[in-house]
Amino acid sequence: MLRRLATRRNNTIRTTQYRPHINLNNQSKLVNGISSQLLRSYCEPAVKLDIKKVKELRDITKAGVKDCRDALLASNNDVEAATTWLLGKHAQVAGKKSGRIALEGGVIVTKRDDKHLIMEFNCETDFGVQDIFTDVAQTVSETILDQDAYGKTAEELLELQPAGQEKNINGIIEELSYQLRENVNVRRYQQFPTQPNEKAHIYQYVHNSRFTNKGGHSFGQTGVLIEIEPEAELDQKQKSALDDFGPKLCMQIAAYGPKKIAPEQEGEKEIDETTG
Repeated sequence: MLRRLATRRNNTIRTTQYRPHINLNNQSKLVNGISSQLLRSYCEPAVKLDIKKVKELRDITKAGVKDCRDALLASNNDVEAATTWLLGKHAQVAGKKSGRIALEGGVIVTKRDDKHLIMEFNCETDFGVQDIFTDVAQTVSETILDQDAYGKTAEELLELQPAGQEKNINGIIEELSYQLRENVNVRRYQQFPTQPNEKAHIYQYVHNSRFTNKGGHSFGQTGVLIEIEPEAELDQKQKSALDDFGPKLCMQIAAYGPKKIAPEQEGEKEIDETTG
C-alpha cells in the first residue's frame, strides 16, 4: 500500500503521507468469519461420532468417555476395532507404569472348600483401593484356587484365564492399571494346605478390613493365614478350644509380626516372607 509520496516543484520537495481509511468493524467481522471457518475445518472430525456406540464401548471396556470417543473416531465407529485400540492403549499405559513402586493396596484371603489362599495385591496409592481394585483381587485369587495354580511364578499367573472372562489375568490387570492410572501387581501369595490334609485346621484374620467373608473373600490392610496340625485326633471339646484359639493367634501375629514360628528356631532359617 502506498503510504508516502515525494514530489518536486520549483526546486522544493514536498512530501505527502497517505492515511487510507479503514473500517475496523468490517475488518473485524472479516477476520472473525475467516477464523471461524478455519476452526471448523480443522476441529470437526472426519468421522461423525455415534453416541450410542460410545455407551456400548464403555459397557464393554469400562473406559472413560473421552477414551471411548477417541477410540471410535480412530476406528470409524467400529466397536470391535475400538476395543482393540483401547486394549493397545491400556497395555501401553500399563507398561509405562510397571516400573513405578507399588506399596499400597491390601491383602485378600479367599476360601474355596478346604483350600485357603492369602494374596498381597498392590497399587501405588491408597486412592487406588476402590471397588474395581478389590474386584480384580477377588478374580485373581479365585482363579489361582479354582485352577490349582499354586506354585506358579508371577509370569505364569498372568497367563491364567479366569472363568467366564475373555482376557487373561495380565489383560485384566493392565485394564485396571489404565483405569486407576497406577501400577498394579500381585506381589506374593500363599495357599494352605499346599496338599490335601484332613488333619489341618486353617484359621485367618484380616485387620482393618474393607469387607469380610464376601463370597468367601476378606480384604483388608493386613492379613494372616495359619495352618495348625494337631499331633493326635481331637475330640469335640478340644476342637472347640482350638477353633477359639486359632483366630486369636492370628490377631497376635498380625499385631506383632513374628519372624519365627518358635523360639528354638533361633539361628535357623526365618519364615519365608510369603508365609509370614
